[in-house]
Amino acid sequence: MTNFDLLYSPLKKSNLIEANAGTGKTYTISKLFIRLLLEKKAAVNEILVVTFTEAATQELRERIWQDLIASQQAFLNEESEDLFFNHAVKQYNREESLKLIKNSIRLFDDISVFTIHGFCQKAIKENAFESGFTFDAELITNQDKLIQEICEDFWRRKVYEEEPEIVSFLLENTKGPEFFNKYLKRNLMTAQVSFLPETVQIDPKEIIDAIQQYTTILTRLLNVWDSSKQEIKILLSSDSLSKVSYKEDKIQALCEEIEGMATSETNPIISKNFTLLTQSSIDEKVKKNCTPPSHEFFSLAELVCNASEALNQLLESFLLSMRIEFISFVRNELDIRKKEQNVLFYDDLISRLNSSLLHNKKNNNLVEKLRKTYKAVLIDEFQDTDSLQYSIFNTLFENETILFLIGDPKQSIYSFRGADIFAYIKAAQEVKQKYSLTTNFRSDKKLVEAINRLFSASANPFVFEEISYHSSQTPLKRTEPLLSIDNEEVVPLKLCFVSREKDTKPMVKEVVQSKIIHEVGAEVAKLIKKGVAGNAKIEKRNLKANDIAILVRTHIEADKMKAHLDEMNIPSVVDSTEDIFKSEEAKELRLILLAIKESSNINFIKIALSTSIFGKDINEVLL
Repeated sequence: MTNFDLLYSPLKKSNLIEANAGTGKTYTISKLFIRLLLEKKAAVNEILVVTFTEAATQELRERIWQDLIASQQAFLNEESEDLFFNHAVKQYNREESLKLIKNSIRLFDDISVFTIHGFCQKAIKENAFESGFTFDAELITNQDKLIQEICEDFWRRKVYEEEPEIVSFLLENTKGPEFFNKYLKRNLMTAQVSFLPETVQIDPKEIIDAIQQYTTILTRLLNVWDSSKQEIKILLSSDSLSKVSYKEDKIQALCEEIEGMATSETNPIISKNFTLLTQSSIDEKVKKNCTPPSHEFFSLAELVCNASEALNQLLESFLLSMRIEFISFVRNELDIRKKEQNVLFYDDLISRLNSSLLHNKKNNNLVEKLRKTYKAVLIDEFQDTDSLQYSIFNTLFENETILFLIGDPKQSIYSFRGADIFAYIKAAQEVKQKYSLTTNFRSDKKLVEAINRLFSASANPFVFEEISYHSSQTPLKRTEPLLSIDNEEVVPLKLCFVSREKDTKPMVKEVVQSKIIHEVGAEVAKLIKKGVAGNAKIEKRNLKANDIAILVRTHIEADKMKAHLDEMNIPSVVDSTEDIFKSEEAKELRLILLAIKESSNINFIKIALSTSIFGKDINEVLL
């Protein structure tokens, strides 16, 4: 793969730039924008820049603005300390370039930097006739209420008229409509996801017959139990049976289970240990050279287990058929209700624009209009795209338009939002030219070398052959170590393993997690202590607490880590995207506001004073 040269790589056709971490994707995109402006004479609204988040669009706008100002100054001065701008001054006509730059600055508000949803919304709104959309459709930011209504309607239509036994099974295994709501994760909602099997046909009559068969055998078993329970208990407690399997407490629990079955108003579900009552289990668990106990009850228990298994398989298949039917139902119904209410959700912008483009591909009205709007397209964070998004860009800009896809498949982290790494792989195979960015300007040289060694140890570190690891390089080595402790340079990458206890049994997750939290807490405390004493330095200054970051996988882990640091009197903050109103601070603030509102109620005041915000001792509060 060729290394991308920002000064000389040609601006034509479709291109993919695989950019390692810290290699300056934003810098590259901004400078590409300037090159397109000067070299291809494109106006600011003729260069489409698409990125993943609103924050990223704002950053790109600011960077492009800064580069426009810097390029104008470079042409005015006829030189620049920046290598890129200095090259541009020598490469392009001064008067013409200044005119282009000044015009771009004047019309900067027209710049086309969007999120994928923003681009789709603009394309639809400005081409309502060609795309087949209404002008006044409302864009909604949350469709949870609509989905909840559809889930409840599906439950009513599907469940209310079923047999009581089927309803009982569904309530036991789904807990109602909320089960189907949770089932609708983002990747299940996308139209391009298909399901295997596509259909499961279950005749409710088969389930009813299986229920009746199970009921009949169970009734016979309970009748035998009622007349022979003492004899059966003695046989189960026989010394001929293995006491490992037939412990006294297990036998007692099974007896209580059978007694409960006799008084149950519905067909009870047998427990996992019920198989111990079968003749085959007794024959298997009998001690060597002993005769296994035998009774009609044990034979009937065998039949009950078989009938129960057959019934459960049918019921599981029925639930599977409901899931498949539900996905089809919710997709169709959601689309119908949105059209009735004239509303669109963010993802509808993508799916409907894609459908309109594919539909218009034959007469080219919409495709040609959008294609003529943009001379060049730059797509940032392309690794987080999905197949529909790629389909839109590929349909619009596959041949004539200059197209740059910039991303890093190793950093694809948004699968929960539908990002599809296979869409990236497909694009990588279809582009005309592939480049890489491998110079890391962010990280320390020794850390980069350590990461290179770690990922180069495997032929396919990211499983797929299409996603390879390109080693990064860094600029000149530092003259002093970035981090030193006790005047010695710290190894930039350490792998720490949690040791087991004295026995060799695997540790449970909670124990391992607790050990890791305590180890991390101890390391943080040591670093802060050494920093205060002047024995831990970042370059020439003392290390401080806010120089330390701890990365975790979940919010729960973050809360546990913070709680442990609080216990150690180490101040910390959690950087999270969770709702601020769910935080402990928000809950405590609510109690304080409630105390202010109900200032005549001493109990509310005491509760407010007991919060960590006031920091009062409990004895002070109770006085």
